[in-house]
Amino acid sequence: MSHQEVKQFMRSERWNASNAKAYDAYRFLSKDQGWRNLLRGMLQGVPSGATVLEMGAGTGFITSILAAEGYQVLGFDLSEDMLDRARQNLADRGLSDRVSLRQGDAESVDLPDSTVDAVVSRWVLWTLPRPRLAIAEAARVLKPGGIAAFIDGRVLSQGWAARWRGQLTDYFLTGRKPGWRDACYANFDDQLPRISAEEVAECLTEQGLEVREVNTDVDRITDGPVRSWLMGGGWTSHAVSAVKPI
Repeated sequence: MSHQEVKQFMRSERWNASNAKAYDAYRFLSKDQGWRNLLRGMLQGVPSGATVLEMGAGTGFITSILAAEGYQVLGFDLSEDMLDRARQNLADRGLSDRVSLRQGDAESVDLPDSTVDAVVSRWVLWTLPRPRLAIAEAARVLKPGGIAAFIDGRVLSQGWAARWRGQLTDYFLTGRKPGWRDACYANFDDQLPRISAEEVAECLTEQGLEVREVNTDVDRITDGPVRSWLMGGGWTSHAVSAVKPI
């Protein structure tokens, strides 16, 4: 598959309306306060009212937190189905007036240079065939003094019991049948580089940003060990923040 074919498949098969609904169901296992605390630390120095670009808004979980913190959020996602659900979630929370959402590609951001005060991305880089392009785009659109905050992760090996526990949790939350991920990614999984926290930091440095923190213990801060256990321990998150020099 070409890079564009991978992204088209992800949009139509991985981020379609049914999977957007399923993705949203994981809110029941996510702790708002944990994610709020993490983002506050990563965005330290970015004042309330500042403009934050969210790359890959999904169904609006992080978007809602950013808006509730007082930021003006520009959010985009490759999938309109995800954005439809995000718009509804934001409306339900009375936050729509602080957010502008549109369809977009993290590897080619439709904004001028030096436009936003911060860039936030959660669990997006691993879905991209060219994640380094997304990091370069984040650096480009940041104003001098702006903060880049990338939260991503890596897949962990699982024993059979853990794997089935994660699949059963997913089934009870979303109704998706065990094994759906294997079928989804079978044709192009090797085309997703899934770069590490250290590689994210290295790329930010190459773009001229100064790395502030590399955190490989994000799960403890955010959703905690119970969620990890229910998910079968098949994923661990990391976070990297950096500032664009003035």
